[in-house]
Amino acid sequence: MIKLRSVLLGLFLVLASFTGAWAQCGTQAPANKFCGNDTGVTALANWKTIPAGALTPIAGGTVLGNPTGALAVPIATTAPVLGIPGTSTGQVGLAGLTSGTAVLRAQSVAGSAVSLLPTAAGTLVGTAVAPLAINATAPSAGVTGLAGGVLAGAGATFTMTPALGAAGVTTGSIAFNAFTSGSVVISPQSVAGTPTLLFPNTSGTFAVNASSPVVLSATTGGLTCPTCVTSSGGGAITGTAPISVSAAGVVSITSPLPLTNGGTNASLTASNGGIVWSNATQLQILAGTATARLPVLSGATATPVFGAYTLPASVTSGGIPFFSSTTVEGSSALLTASAIMLGGGAGVAPSTLGSLGTTTTVLHGNAAGAPTFAAVVSADMNITTTSCTNQFVTAISAGGVGTCTTDTLASAQHANQGTTTTLLHGNAAGNPSFGQVVFADIASAALTTGAQLRSGTASTLVAADIIYDAGQTITFAGTQTWDFSTFLNARETLTANITSLTCSNIKASQSGTISLVQDGTGSRTMVAGWCSQFRWAGGTRGVLSTALNTIDALFYQCVTTAICYVSLSKGQVN
Repeated sequence: MIKLRSVLLGLFLVLASFTGAWAQCGTQAPANKFCGNDTGVTALANWKTIPAGALTPIAGGTVLGNPTGALAVPIATTAPVLGIPGTSTGQVGLAGLTSGTAVLRAQSVAGSAVSLLPTAAGTLVGTAVAPLAINATAPSAGVTGLAGGVLAGAGATFTMTPALGAAGVTTGSIAFNAFTSGSVVISPQSVAGTPTLLFPNTSGTFAVNASSPVVLSATTGGLTCPTCVTSSGGGAITGTAPISVSAAGVVSITSPLPLTNGGTNASLTASNGGIVWSNATQLQILAGTATARLPVLSGATATPVFGAYTLPASVTSGGIPFFSSTTVEGSSALLTASAIMLGGGAGVAPSTLGSLGTTTTVLHGNAAGAPTFAAVVSADMNITTTSCTNQFVTAISAGGVGTCTTDTLASAQHANQGTTTTLLHGNAAGNPSFGQVVFADIASAALTTGAQLRSGTASTLVAADIIYDAGQTITFAGTQTWDFSTFLNARETLTANITSLTCSNIKASQSGTISLVQDGTGSRTMVAGWCSQFRWAGGTRGVLSTALNTIDALFYQCVTTAICYVSLSKGQVN
């Protein structure tokens, strides 16, 4: 019984505790309140007021925090203090990121701050050893040192006289990294000495002065020799006779250059108006002459000479040269085309005969003057006048007397006169003879060609072998013209649709076949009307097969130049 009372009493106290707590926060929360305990010890929860700063907007660049280091209401601040001195360490993290920037400011009390960075840890530098220096205001770290100096040596100090390399071990150098050329400005040093520099491809000592003929440029430092003679292969300049070079570098020629070296091989004296010529070993000068326009006459292997006559100062186009005297050559006036030229005699220019005659005249001589054209007379033939009525002259004697001979069909001259069915055939080896007409008698130009057969050319002879004309290929065109003068039988491969068809040069009685072939694609069509000259059986026009590589044969028979009977035989076997 006693134990039961204890249990009941415990349950009552627990219920009483929950009931009290429920009585404090068991209703809806008032505005700007939260249920909690801010006493610092165990106590019943009550409605607490939320600080005003926690519900109002804060300025940009600030955070809500407690910068006092003690318990206080959070406020908006630009300088929060993280951590409790001597108790805990605060930190600034970039949540979820592997990189970022955190700006750290110096704290008011000296100390050593350790910052954990996103990807590494380290200690902030607070001091620096020369030549490094920390700018406490910026804050930043920099290098300070001697103006015009460089960092050199194991201690990395500034100096104006760096020593490159290690004595007895390595040789220092100034290089242009990844480059094969560049410029280095060398300035005079304060202490006299002889600097030696190693260049990329050669070595040498800088020149500070030069002696003539070498010139040192004070601006570029380059050495030049404007008056020097250089050799292409290097080394001293020497000469081969007759060229010599003195110790002072003066080039001279001691004797004439030979012909093989571009010289004359002779000591020559100029002559005004002279002519240079060559004998077997030397060039020579033919002395000039006071007379202008004299021709130079070859002396064969001897010295040439000037001619004894002068050439004309000008000439006439279409004229001819002539000598107007024994010392002067001139030019005649223009001579008429196709004319006969007549000499003019001493000192006179040639001229042309005034007339060229006609087809029924001959040129008659004239001992007293110029010849003339006139009709042919018996005297021109030196034949004694002979009357040969209905006869012909068969012989002429030495005295010019002709023999008359009567020409009759029964005479020996016409012993074989052929027949009405024979022709006279020539014979290069003897007398001609009459015979039947054979194919060889017909000139090849008179025989019909294939093209002439197809076009119906008139006035030609048709051989049997040309009648069976080979089929012609028609070049495809969407807008097609069939020229019937170019084929009897033809073949055309359709590579697209024919949308227009014209037939030209049709000949009456012409007939043949035109093969229309579908290409490897097929389904090529012909314009529905075909040619206007075509007439179809029953008035139904043909339609082409469409299967690829199919051949349709179009047979035609033209009765006039405007009407052709046609039929289409489809699906021919290829």
